[in-house]
Amino acid sequence: MKSCSFDAYGATVRATTWLRSAFWPIAATSPVDLLMSPQMDAFAPQFSEADDEILDLVQRQTLRFFWEGAHPISGLARDRQKTTGDPDNDLVAIGGSGFGIMAVVVGVERGWISRDDAVSRLGTMLSCLERTPRYHGLFPHFINGRTGATIPFNRKDDGGDVVESALLFQGLLCARQYFDGDPPNGTFVIGSTGSGSKRSGTGTGGMEEITSTGTGAPAMAGR
Repeated sequence: MKSCSFDAYGATVRATTWLRSAFWPIAATSPVDLLMSPQMDAFAPQFSEADDEILDLVQRQTLRFFWEGAHPISGLARDRQKTTGDPDNDLVAIGGSGFGIMAVVVGVERGWISRDDAVSRLGTMLSCLERTPRYHGLFPHFINGRTGATIPFNRKDDGGDVVESALLFQGLLCARQYFDGDPPNGTFVIGSTGSGSKRSGTGTGGMEEITSTGTGAPAMAGR
């Protein structure tokens, strides 16, 4: 049997030479300029009307998970949701709630939920988060959606979670920016998210504007 060998080094050299010849005019530019260059048009995906409909469906269903499937008391994102009804626990995820806040922003921008309903939901979520224990400024991985109490991730992990907290803060900061200038509820969101991030050293603001708001999930538009 003949032996077959593959010259990995030679293949790499040939590939590098081809890439240099193809992209040499923009080799010294920034990565952003490279992505925006005409040479990259050949790699751009082509979307059809059917693709747009699929993307709309995925975005709507994602919003429904966070909007209609949220915890009924706190409005925060459940760690798991069933298609046959609410789970038999009050487990909600801090990082998932950050995703939920971002989904609310997208829902408003797409016209699927109203700004007033969105701000009301955010107020409900923030009211629960304000009651949640923090560990050196960080939220735990899981909390009780009714009480805000910490639910240990496991026996030796019952404190703050850096990753989950970061995901939550990203959502809060985006909501604060998006709803800036929406009085009076917009002021509530700005004040609350500012204070929440202050506890972790990422922002400023006071808690004097926090008030209780209603619960529940108003119907999405165009379902």
